[in-house]
Amino acid sequence: MATQTKQTPVLLTREKVLEMLGGISKSSMYNYMTKFGFPFPIELGKPDGRVNKPFWYEDEVIAWIASRPRKKIGGLKDIQNRQGRPPRKQQQKRGAR
Repeated sequence: MATQTKQTPVLLTREKVLEMLGGISKSSMYNYMTKFGFPFPIELGKPDGRVNKPFWYEDEVIAWIASRPRKKIGGLKDIQNRQGRPPRKQQQKRGAR
């Protein structure tokens, strides 16, 4: 019989989540929650319900980041097209002989 082991979930602080999201602001992160489906934090705190610090499950944050669409950047497309080709010749200035 196979033994199942429970993994302890990894919790991330707000600072770590902001770092994973590319250094965005706290208000942008909370905007992502309401508009773009970013996971809400779990509430860990005192029994009276006050939250000392928000925490996120690492696997939920990673899954959300992985689900985001990739965007092509215009300059990168041009660089990729030139790979393996000789460098372009510089154009002469008008009026130069």
